[in-house]
Amino acid sequence: MKKILVTGGNGFIGTNLIIELVKDKNNQILNIDKFSYNSNLYLIKKKYKNFKNIKKNLLKFNEIKKIIFNFKPDLVFHLAAETHVDTSLTDPISHYNNNVNATINLISIITMALNKKKLKNNFKFIHVGTDEIYGDVSFKSKKIYNENQSLNPNNPYSASKAAAILAIKTWYKNYNFPCIITNSVNNFGPFQFVEKFIPRSIFLGLSEKKIEVYGKGKNIRSWISVHDHVKALIYLAKKGIVGESYNISSGYKLSNFVIAKKILLFLKKKRVDCKIKFVPDRLGHDRKYSISANKLQKLGWRSKSIFNKELKKTFNWYYDTKNLTNFKKIKKHIARKGMLV
Repeated sequence: MKKILVTGGNGFIGTNLIIELVKDKNNQILNIDKFSYNSNLYLIKKKYKNFKNIKKNLLKFNEIKKIIFNFKPDLVFHLAAETHVDTSLTDPISHYNNNVNATINLISIITMALNKKKLKNNFKFIHVGTDEIYGDVSFKSKKIYNENQSLNPNNPYSASKAAAILAIKTWYKNYNFPCIITNSVNNFGPFQFVEKFIPRSIFLGLSEKKIEVYGKGKNIRSWISVHDHVKALIYLAKKGIVGESYNISSGYKLSNFVIAKKILLFLKKKRVDCKIKFVPDRLGHDRKYSISANKLQKLGWRSKSIFNKELKKTFNWYYDTKNLTNFKKIKKHIARKGMLV
């Protein structure tokens, strides 16, 4: 039996990761999550014999230490984080507390557990990060960043994620901390909270409101199905080399305007009349992200999802209103964030 600890498992990627992990009945999975506003209720309502939820904040050092020392995980997937760029612009302190301080708490506790021989010699820590740590490139740039690119974040969210990675790297260098760092492009799929661009656009459209697009919609993001992402994480837990960083990408690059137009087509097929509305851009809006996943691909992993098919599945998931019962206070958080008054 493999004992797996997940942090932030009631979030978007975490929920999809746990759904994949519980398929193996030899896995015993423990999730630590503070249950923030963007958590979902799916895993709370769903009963798995090999899964347990614990409501606890990673900033509670002694309480987290007790949990980890008792559970003795073989593997940790660290996903707990504040992840919304817009929110980080108006509440940067919460992002640094939850993305940096909480991470330092966690890796400090695990280091103590390793030193006290509470954990096995083959223990691994998988940190889940973002391509935003590398910063953006111009719209016409052909630059593609690999894992050796220096960190150049442009907003409080990505800066906090970059700081967490620097902390983990120093733990590896000084304490031989058995970490693998991952940085993924934008995810989409089921269970993503409605404040993010794709689900928010779908929800606004289904509510017969206009889909809001920042600026002129030219900003480009690389996209990956969350199902591909979690399979990459599990693959790296088995095949990844300790101390190394890996970018995770599918290669799909689309502008926000193109994404919005694709969602409009899905809405029209449901006989929903909707239009796109361009709204004032947010602060420091990165133009385009561009990373290479060649290092991961050389290990043998490949993205298998087709973007349009996965986007259609995502749309249909949000179209099924019973799935929206997994979220709390949708109407409150559908409002635009990150606009300083």
